[in-house]
Amino acid sequence: MAIQKYLRTLQGKSLPAVIEELRTAPGALHYETRTHIGALDGIRGLAVLMVFADHYGNLDAYSHSTMVMLAEHLKSTGWMGVDLFFVLSGFLITNILWRTRQQTHRARNFYMKRILRLFPVYYGVWIFLLLYSAITATGWEPRVFLEYLFYAGNYAAPTHLRIGPFMIDHFWSLAVEEQFYLIWPLVLWNIRRMDTALRLLAAMFGLSALIKLVCLFVDPKIHAYYYLPTHMEPLAAGAFVALAYMKWPDACQRAARAGLVLTVPALVIAFNYFHGLADTSLRVLTVALPLVAIAGVSLLLRSLDSRAFLAKLMNLRVLRFYGKISYGLYVYHYLLQIPLKQVLYVPIHHVLKSHLLAGVAYFALALAVCTLIATLSLQFYEKPFLRMKRRFEEPAGPAQEQAA
Repeated sequence: MAIQKYLRTLQGKSLPAVIEELRTAPGALHYETRTHIGALDGIRGLAVLMVFADHYGNLDAYSHSTMVMLAEHLKSTGWMGVDLFFVLSGFLITNILWRTRQQTHRARNFYMKRILRLFPVYYGVWIFLLLYSAITATGWEPRVFLEYLFYAGNYAAPTHLRIGPFMIDHFWSLAVEEQFYLIWPLVLWNIRRMDTALRLLAAMFGLSALIKLVCLFVDPKIHAYYYLPTHMEPLAAGAFVALAYMKWPDACQRAARAGLVLTVPALVIAFNYFHGLADTSLRVLTVALPLVAIAGVSLLLRSLDSRAFLAKLMNLRVLRFYGKISYGLYVYHYLLQIPLKQVLYVPIHHVLKSHLLAGVAYFALALAVCTLIATLSLQFYEKPFLRMKRRFEEPAGPAQEQAA
């Protein structure tokens, strides 16, 4: 009855009008034939800019200005940008995996495309770091290199922060994602019913939250932020809505509206209670991480409805641009934090004689430099590898092209 009623509303409309109606419907991701959704690039752009602001947005630690102190507190929540990446990864990857589960070469195609997207930049950086260490005789543990080499750097990150002047501990998030990419396909491809997968993902979300709660009483100093079992909520939430949106697009959109209404005030309350959310200690994560995951998937779902305000916001050209270079920008920006501070911030502060003005100028210049490096990397280094992904293309729906 519902389908017949909807079809009657399309009677008398021109073909272009009908196509537009279907394209902009709340469940459009499931039915549309486009291979690229700009709003998802925008989410990725927002995520990387949040992380960048967290690492480079030190305006003035000595200021007594209420606005400056508020800006400092807000930018320190930039770690949540990583969880936006996780939500988007869980969503896009699960969408691909479910749509390709019946294909003969599903494993080869999936893993080769992940390799071509991720390995060139990641291992290119590590080749540079090895050469730097050899030339400068910088001492560091071979065990640490092996952990990062096999995407287990999240276990080294809490104690091994850099090699010489180059920060490396941000690679923990790439390790967590790669571990998820390795395990989740093997699980999902062996599940026949979508309902079973949805129940499993809900259990994974709850289990991750429960593990942190238990650790809070057993060992509150554990580095829960860096480990897949204790940082599973955003990945599981993204994967959950990828499947749920295929079955219940309208219900998912209603849930997303409610999710934003509930989680945003809850995060504000947590922000006030913990005096900011810069601290990624176990106590803060136990409260904040499930809320961030739900807020993240709510933002993602609203961005899929092209009529929604958030979809229009995520479609801003600047956010979409940064979304396209987000992988390189994430890898390079923190790697270069100490060298850029010496080259840019120190002389700027010497000239301006103001922490606040120097901080603003440094942020803008550092963003420009890192944007240039990431753009050049994408155009001249990454794209030749990305073009090779065509050899492993599968007709897996609109989300496939955007997995990163």
